[in-house]
Amino acid sequence: MLAELKRLTGHVWKVWTLSEKSVCVMWDDSIFSSKSSRTTSYGTAFGHGAVCAPLTHRKSGLGVDVISTHTRPGSVATNAQKDSDIAKGAKLAGTWPTVYAGDFARNAPKLPGYTRAAAKVDSMDKAGTQTPDAVFVRGKVGVGKATLVNPGGLSDHKWIGVVLTLGGDLS
Repeated sequence: MLAELKRLTGHVWKVWTLSEKSVCVMWDDSIFSSKSSRTTSYGTAFGHGAVCAPLTHRKSGLGVDVISTHTRPGSVATNAQKDSDIAKGAKLAGTWPTVYAGDFARNAPKLPGYTRAAAKVDSMDKAGTQTPDAVFVRGKVGVGKATLVNPGGLSDHKWIGVVLTLGGDLS
């Protein structure tokens, strides 16, 4: 995927993963830098957990914590355990503005202090409306246009893209 992103954009992309498993944050290294990551596991062999990449915008110097999560599904966790996973992932955020995104395994995750950055959309290829995938923001992060991408056979989840502005206002 990183090679394809480089081919399409002409830029080098970096990635932090959780134990080389199913959760990562990727960024364009020509736009952002990062010197470290913070991770937490939700205790499954599959690699459910969260990773936080503190990113610094190379031109402006503004920082943002970007957290990616893959919460345990209902097949291996109760709603209380999923809520605990979500809270554990949120604790990876530092004092910078934060973007917290991914598969929350809950249609309405409990995230005090965060704002949903895109409308609830049906993000699963299953019967009924399911909205476990979301993007949330906290702090000075402006929210712009959101798009839904169907990756076809790459995933049973649709992808949510949101234009965000560091130092922006939520209003």
